[in-house]
Amino acid sequence: MRKILATIKAPKSMVAQITQQLKEAGVEKVAVQTVSYSQFVEESRLNYDCVFPQMWEEKAPVAYIHFAFDGTDEGRTASFQVEYDVMQIPLNLHYGSEIPDPVKCRERYRTVTKDTLVVRDKVEDWLYILDEVNSSYMYLIVGQEKALLFDTGYGFTEWRHLITEVTDLPLYVVCSHGHDDHVLGCFQFEEAYIAEEDYDLCVSNDNPGQKEKQILSRRQKTPDIDELVDRDAYFRTSFDGCTFKFVKDGDVFDLGGITLQVYAMPGHTKGSIALYCPEKKAVFVGDCLVKNHQLAYGQSLAVSSPPQDFIRSLGRLEKLDIDIVWPAHGDVPAERELISDTREMLIDFAHNGDPEKDEEKRDPNSIRMMVFGDPNQRHGKYKYKDIVMGYDMGHLDQIRAYMAEHDGAVE
Repeated sequence: MRKILATIKAPKSMVAQITQQLKEAGVEKVAVQTVSYSQFVEESRLNYDCVFPQMWEEKAPVAYIHFAFDGTDEGRTASFQVEYDVMQIPLNLHYGSEIPDPVKCRERYRTVTKDTLVVRDKVEDWLYILDEVNSSYMYLIVGQEKALLFDTGYGFTEWRHLITEVTDLPLYVVCSHGHDDHVLGCFQFEEAYIAEEDYDLCVSNDNPGQKEKQILSRRQKTPDIDELVDRDAYFRTSFDGCTFKFVKDGDVFDLGGITLQVYAMPGHTKGSIALYCPEKKAVFVGDCLVKNHQLAYGQSLAVSSPPQDFIRSLGRLEKLDIDIVWPAHGDVPAERELISDTREMLIDFAHNGDPEKDEEKRDPNSIRMMVFGDPNQRHGKYKYKDIVMGYDMGHLDQIRAYMAEHDGAVE
């Protein structure tokens, strides 16, 4: 059943009270957004949109409390009742766009052949997924004037024709972070963008040893990967012909009718970024978020950022107008709740993570340990709701030290 989004505009001091009354009324709260006084004035009309005169008098930031109700006659009636039950007076609620039905994930697994190491799926007129060996998703976003490719995958084979078959527009290539399965395909392009913090990580992957590890890492899920990948051709690929440019928080890629805003997302790596598309209420997140897949947060403390940075970066995404999340692994797409659930998980981890209980004993002969293992590194696995996070035990030390210095705060 589709939902309708409605918004109560209220003083920040009343958020807890109104949220509790919504909860008691059985209404689904979606988010609380803080806006500047100037934005509130621009979007509101005196004595019409607002019944709290102090907001006009205080000239202070205002809270927008978004909630959802069923898009039926009964649901609308119930929402009108909320206007009276919550504040005993009509609130003249602002009714926004419909919230999509729970998203249906694309089929993740397919038969992989030499000719289909990478396949292209059309999701929308403006969006394609490039799926490499049922593992890594790259996103081709097509505007009216330009296109953008987010991530370039393992680079097991050449697949640029999958782009030119659907668009001849000028193309931006942007990498979500520097891990091998997101950057090694850059050999096909003359130019690519990445955060400066992940540049060294990115180029350190451009060698036969790391590429051999990537083939080995896929054996468990794609047992015939050794026969599917042309090793000699793969090992000959190189970044030599690709110039890397640095992208930073706040940069915007304007594709014509579609803009993609860069959000720094330190956590999984120091230079992880997300791309937010306000026109489509969508965010592309690389490895910052995953659905029905293990969230990897444990390969190296030298590469990742402390949990407090991760929590803070997810908090920024929570404030955006997002309906759909597009991760690089696992089930796609995901609902916006994945953002808040992951942030809640990290906060819960900060308070309740237990090195003795969480420590994951790994078989030293397992494929993952052979590829990524460090005998001196202690790994943990933390579970919260439907989210499973693999982490380095040092992350607990980082967040606990931060909390001790900041009166228990986690960000």
